[in-house]
Amino acid sequence: KMNAKALPQKIIDAMLPEDRAALGIKTSAEQLASISAKNEAQLQKLVEAYLSQLGYEKRTTSEIQRSKPRSGWQVHLHAAKKNPMLLDLLILGNDGRYLELELKTATGKLSDDQKKLVEYGGSVAYSAEEAVEIIRRWHTGKTTKAEN
Repeated sequence: KMNAKALPQKIIDAMLPEDRAALGIKTSAEQLASISAKNEAQLQKLVEAYLSQLGYEKRTTSEIQRSKPRSGWQVHLHAAKKNPMLLDLLILGNDGRYLELELKTATGKLSDDQKKLVEYGGSVAYSAEEAVEIIRRWHTGKTTKAEN
C-alpha cells in the first residue's frame, strides 16, 4: 500500500480535490490556509496585530484616555453572532475614512446580514493574507470602498 503523504508536493498540488480528499492529503495552499488560521479567533488576533503595527490602536477606555493613535482606531466586535449590525472589525482612520471588515476562515460562510453589509460597502477576508491585502490597500488609499 502506498503512503500518499510521501508524494511530492507538486504531484499533490496537481491532483483532483476528490482524489486528495480520499487520500487525506492537502495542497500547499490548503496547508497554508489551515496553518494561517485554525479558527476565526486566531485570524482576528493576527489581523489585530497587523493593525497595531500600522498604528491603529484598539479603542478601549484606557487607550482613549492616553493619546490619539498614530493612524486611527480598531474596534473589534465581540459576540458578533448576537449583533448583526456590524462586521467583525471597524477600522477608523484619523483622516475620517473607515473600513468595515468581516473575517472568515477558508470554510466560513457569510450570514444574510453579513452579505448585505458587504454589499453596502464592507469587505470580507477568508485568510490573514487576504485581510492584510485589503487593509494595506485601504490604508494606503488605493481603494475607495467604505470611504466617507
